[in-house]
Amino acid sequence: MSSSMGSRRPQPQTGAMATVTKGLFQKSLRDIITGIRANKDRQKDYMNKCLQDIRAEVISPDIRTKAVAIEKATYLHSLGFNMTWASFHVVELMSCTNVKYKRVGYLAATQSFGDDTDVVLLIPNLLKKDLASPNPAEAALAISCLGNIVTPELSQTLVADVYSLLNNHKPELRRRACLCLYKCFLRYPEALRPSFARLTECLEDDDQTVVQAAVTVLAELAMHNPKTYLPLAPKFYKLLTTSSSNWMTIKLVKVFGALTPLEPRLAKKLVGPLSEILETTSAKSLLYECIRTVVAGMTSQEKIVRQAVDKLKDMLEDNDPNIKYLALHALTFLLESHPRIVAEHKGNIFMCVDHEDSNIQYCALKIVRGLVTKKTLMDTTAHLMGAMGKADQRFRDELVWSVIHVCMNDRYALVTDFVWYLTVLADLTKVPSSAHGGLVGDQLVDICLRVEVVRESAVAILKPLLLDPALLENTPSNATVPEALKSIAWIIGEYAHFITDVDEVVEALSSPNVTNLPAHVQAVYVQSLLKVYASAVATHAGAVRPPPAAPEPAQAPFDETAPPVVLALAAPGEEGDDAFAAERAAAAAAAAAPCLIARDGHVGGPGPSTPTASAATPLVYTPSVAPTRSLQSSISKSSGSSMLEVALVVLGATVCDLRVNLAASFSPPPAPAPATPLSPTRRSATHTSLTMRSSEGIVSPAGARNARANRGQGHGGIRRNDPNTCVRSHSARVSAMSAGVAL
Repeated sequence: MSSSMGSRRPQPQTGAMATVTKGLFQKSLRDIITGIRANKDRQKDYMNKCLQDIRAEVISPDIRTKAVAIEKATYLHSLGFNMTWASFHVVELMSCTNVKYKRVGYLAATQSFGDDTDVVLLIPNLLKKDLASPNPAEAALAISCLGNIVTPELSQTLVADVYSLLNNHKPELRRRACLCLYKCFLRYPEALRPSFARLTECLEDDDQTVVQAAVTVLAELAMHNPKTYLPLAPKFYKLLTTSSSNWMTIKLVKVFGALTPLEPRLAKKLVGPLSEILETTSAKSLLYECIRTVVAGMTSQEKIVRQAVDKLKDMLEDNDPNIKYLALHALTFLLESHPRIVAEHKGNIFMCVDHEDSNIQYCALKIVRGLVTKKTLMDTTAHLMGAMGKADQRFRDELVWSVIHVCMNDRYALVTDFVWYLTVLADLTKVPSSAHGGLVGDQLVDICLRVEVVRESAVAILKPLLLDPALLENTPSNATVPEALKSIAWIIGEYAHFITDVDEVVEALSSPNVTNLPAHVQAVYVQSLLKVYASAVATHAGAVRPPPAAPEPAQAPFDETAPPVVLALAAPGEEGDDAFAAERAAAAAAAAAPCLIARDGHVGGPGPSTPTASAATPLVYTPSVAPTRSLQSSISKSSGSSMLEVALVVLGATVCDLRVNLAASFSPPPAPAPATPLSPTRRSATHTSLTMRSSEGIVSPAGARNARANRGQGHGGIRRNDPNTCVRSHSARVSAMSAGVAL
């Protein structure tokens, strides 16, 4: 059959028939929307195919086909598809004489034109023509489009045409002209001054819609520079007392909110109208604007402030989170001026801290920080720490920061019990995944340095944290815990004489899990380990040896009425000389000093054969503030070694000073040299040239000053520039150091 019929194909239609056929089968905007909803699985492919059809239709000479294509392209543009390629065709529709198609063109221009659109240069004359059109519909389309696509050039060119429409007999055009002028002022501010007088006359227009438009424009302009609009306050007040429109009342209240801080007398005048609105209105938006105006610029009027806060209480109890947030935001304005009134609603505010909305939580927390006093600090801190368990990570960090900064504010002005604050900091150390471990550690050190009476309590409070092995685990929840542990270890070592159970602390400081900590934290751990051990040795030495007798109080020098003081001067090589005393100390230490570190590498205390000479001086250990640079270098190089090896490195770097102290602690004091009385004249001369000591070993203050003035003299009559004396003194000190400690 196909062979008999032939293979003829239909010829393509041309001319007017083709245009009619395309228009007949062209998809409308309604068809496009229906097809998009029907193709849920492949919407993007369907819209791309529709866009291809639109590109073909928009070049049609038929104005109806072009208008439908632009209408569909505008809809796809609202869904994210670019239509800048059709800008010229949009201008063609805007210049059409048919208002139906002109409306499509103006709508497309409003949606797609911007500052970087090239064809905007082609439309000023078109807009000028339509603004002056006798047809109100064309003028309205031109005003609406200009307000959305206005540029500085368009505003400068067309602002006079828009201004002339303020005198139009049509209220609709006057209203649109007022609103369009505001957009022109923003892009071309020079046009405001010549238009201001006519714009304020619109406040007295017969049509309420025009008045509302003028109030809206002036209210927005007043937000930029309120001082300029103070002369309009009488007109605004008259409109406020006579307005029946909630929209216009809201704008007027906002204007007064900007003007009242500039004119205090205006606040007293507004008490009556605003109080009436607060009592009678049921509109939440108008109620909030009145409250915001009161709390922002009328805080001197106690009566209306309390009335506004009572309304805020109802808003805080509202189930709508938006209204609850607005109430909290308004309360923040009263924190400085009326904290007592805000504190009356702290129950609702604390409930908002636990709210599921994060914006409400942060706003409520800001109010809580502003309400804290000395009496409420502990309760507020307990509530905030209780909220940390239910909060997300970001808000939990904010809670930790708030607790610390409330307590440390103004040099701890609100803290009355620092032991309590130390317990709070100890609890904050264990907050999981906290970002403020370093801040907590800094606070611990600062409190212990400032408040001497809490140091013993600090050691007792912080020791459980040092013993907790969970804090040494390398987990994300312990990200900043090492910074806090560094400060804790430093405090434990610095005030080690308050430790009751040394064995536990030594075991914790030398635990193998300490290697999980950063190198700079391990350095502090090892330093603290040495401090704790030295303190334990000092405690043991003080327990087995009685302390020396307290010296008698020194008498004032050069006091002629006081009885003569027996002084002893030691020349180099005599028994009272420093070098001679050091040699005796070295000999005594070699015979009596215990072995602090055994040959097998284990740390041990003094053995049973420790001498118990009654004249020995107890060990005095002076703790250092921070590890030395050489010590930190040793720790960094030994970070992969065992804890014992690291301890030995530290002992090797810092033991020199300890040797001398140990040697002095186990050696008997030098016997006093036989003293001979001196006359006052001889005593005065001696004070001037030498550093003198009494028979009890107390140096005269005046003699010390004179000795410093005489740079050639040393202690005990030793001359610094004497080589023999220096050699003897140095040899004695080396002997004492060698005999003090054996590694």
